[in-house]
Amino acid sequence: MKERSETMQFWEIVIVAIGLTLEAFNTAIIKGAGQRNLTKGKLFGISLVYSIIQISLLGLGIFLGWLPMKHLQGQHFIGISEWFSAFILIGMGVKMLAIMIKHKQITEQREKDLNYKDIIKLALTTGFDLIAFGVVLALLGTSILRGLILVFSLTALLVTCGLWMGYRLGTKYKYVVDGCSGVILITMGVKVALHYFQLI
Repeated sequence: MKERSETMQFWEIVIVAIGLTLEAFNTAIIKGAGQRNLTKGKLFGISLVYSIIQISLLGLGIFLGWLPMKHLQGQHFIGISEWFSAFILIGMGVKMLAIMIKHKQITEQREKDLNYKDIIKLALTTGFDLIAFGVVLALLGTSILRGLILVFSLTALLVTCGLWMGYRLGTKYKYVVDGCSGVILITMGVKVALHYFQLI
């Protein structure tokens, strides 16, 4: 079996991180569509708060995944961790596809501005997948610092773009993004499983 550090390359971590942060992008689209006035200052502030909360949840997941690694070693544990990581990624992908298939109609109303209390609630409710991703990063022995920086940067960028797109274009592209996110996560989960069998 290959070394655990080769289970997921950095470019693959980037792809998975994009798939996960697309959920924040979708949430931002919905909220942006409901804003009466969206200034540059509000865009920056919202994306910063959202990103800080998201990497905090990712850090929590990394810590939870690191705990068993501290006491367990060996090829058997590495195999279990790869299977568990694949299961998490595929499960998150299936959830995204289910959201796309349900395709609930969203009523767009520009009624009120979004305050930071709302942003904190949204970031917490959409960040549970990042806890799971943090567990995956820890179990697969990948770079923690790079993962944190990557998720922070992607979240800030995608939340900013999502708010702007929602404000300008509405929510018509939301479900396409859900589908892309689901496919990305399932593909990476299958890749991790195939790596266990040394098929790739």
